[in-house]
Amino acid sequence: MALGTVQFGLPYGISNKNGQVSSSEVGKILDSAQAKGVHTLDTAIAYGSSEKVLGEHNLGSFDIVTKLPSIPEDILDITGWVEEQMTSSLNRLKTSKVNAVLLHRPEQLHSEIGAKIYAALNSLKSGGLTERIGISTYSPNEFINLSRNFHFDLIQVPFNVLDTRLQDSGAFDALTAQDTSLHVRSIFLQGLLLMEKKNDLVNLISGHGFGQSGKNG
Repeated sequence: MALGTVQFGLPYGISNKNGQVSSSEVGKILDSAQAKGVHTLDTAIAYGSSEKVLGEHNLGSFDIVTKLPSIPEDILDITGWVEEQMTSSLNRLKTSKVNAVLLHRPEQLHSEIGAKIYAALNSLKSGGLTERIGISTYSPNEFINLSRNFHFDLIQVPFNVLDTRLQDSGAFDALTAQDTSLHVRSIFLQGLLLMEKKNDLVNLISGHGFGQSGKNG
């Protein structure tokens, strides 16, 4: 079990009614997670102030997974940029290394700078800043395609009762072949699958404009 921390830095979640979690509440959540045997925290540079808020608490008993954002097109020194981003993350988290660093936009590995990006990730491992590297993707097929050219220690991908692409795509075979660890996410669709009251769902749909002309497809 891992604890996602995007709400520690942003008012995230389709069923979120209370906005961003306060730092004091974060402390209580971390204490509860630790007591229940949860020892992995998932965060990202793109999660607002999540890394900074986490750094305000004792993370010594947790394995931390963070993610690098999309690499700007005008960056010439990719390794330098990646190391700078990682150093900034570690400073915010107040730790010397993390368990894993993932690419938040792995489609960049398909580009002409893909090999340089992958090399930069590996330099974080060799430099002792992370134990594992990998990708966070929305598509199991993207992992399958990328695994032909790159090896990943860890991937994150959605999987739930409404989204079984991970099982249907054959990705498990590719994971086994690479000895790649798997973190599944969106298991409750941002809380949507845990909503019990019919009125809550109706209000949610109305509030997001689903079914109205010109909105959300």
